[in-house]
Amino acid sequence: MDVVKTSKDSQSQPIIITGMHRSGTSLTASILQRAGINIGRELLGPGIGNIKGHFEDVDFWKLHQEILVSQGVSPEGWTTHSKISVPQQFLSKARALRDQRMEQTGLWGWKEPRTTLFLDFWDELIPEAKYIFVYRSPWEVVDSLFTRGDVAFTQNPGLAIGVWIAYNTGILDFYKQNFSRAVLIHIDNLKGKAPNFLSAIQEKLQLKDVLLEEEIFDSKLVHREASTDHRPALIAQFYPKAIEILDALNAIADLPAHLDPNRASARLHIDWALQDWAITRRAMTSKQQTQTELQQTQTELQQTQTELQQTQTELQQTQTELQQTQTELQQTQTELQQTQTQLHYEQELVTAMESSKFWKIRQVWKRAKSMIGLDDD
Repeated sequence: MDVVKTSKDSQSQPIIITGMHRSGTSLTASILQRAGINIGRELLGPGIGNIKGHFEDVDFWKLHQEILVSQGVSPEGWTTHSKISVPQQFLSKARALRDQRMEQTGLWGWKEPRTTLFLDFWDELIPEAKYIFVYRSPWEVVDSLFTRGDVAFTQNPGLAIGVWIAYNTGILDFYKQNFSRAVLIHIDNLKGKAPNFLSAIQEKLQLKDVLLEEEIFDSKLVHREASTDHRPALIAQFYPKAIEILDALNAIADLPAHLDPNRASARLHIDWALQDWAITRRAMTSKQQTQTELQQTQTELQQTQTELQQTQTELQQTQTELQQTQTELQQTQTELQQTQTQLHYEQELVTAMESSKFWKIRQVWKRAKSMIGLDDD
């Protein structure tokens, strides 16, 4: 392993923030950024489900995606494996990224959910790193993933639970082995005015430079609808491994979940299954109706476009006729101008003739000849 510049040498303390997707890592990173931790210069911006921004360091984000793709995993990190091997070809890039960040002083770090899959790799590269892990109840994460509409989960809904299990298994195993330099919190502890989260970081990780805040975040940004229905019982019955991991996380977390202990153990009632059936059918009917309306709108749009094209053709024809009429008018005006010029010339000629003496004598002679009866040859 190469020599690592430690915090003692550079007064630089790396902080790694991670957790399963949709678990509150973006919210955590935003809080830590305001508390004085530099989480990167170029961050991934807002998107679906993250209106405030993802707060992900783009360089780490790109590196993790490249590694995942090289191992046949989707760039999003949808995998049921808790650890992903890092090929040798990416080691130099990771080292360069680490060395560049270690040049800065003070508290710095990055947030990226996919980091969860590479914890051992980064811990070997940055042995003095400290970790902040965020977890969330599986039914809330699954609900958030379904709401966001990722194709992977639309085609295979069970994958969402599998990914949650993989990520949180990795967090649980790593946290047990590195308890003294990591903080494990449930997303519930990020809300309200009491800064328990930042206090825990200050005390356990000995990060005295972290600034405490009065107000942490707007609880409306975190949706909890899935915790108020039958989803916890559904997961408990069909995915007991997820509940086992959740219980293990709550048992050792520095700030565990504020859960109803009977929520996941509630008996799954048949009416809930029928309710989901009814909701699904309503959604399908609504979708079919929407598609019919869309098709009708497209037909009307096509008809309107045809009429518009016909109108444009008629307008073009009218413009051609108008141009032709204007040409004829211009020609007529030219001919009229020529006629007026000729008439003016002839009038001037007559005036000149009438004013000449010869013309006057000729007129007297013509009258005289007429009086004596002579013909005008």
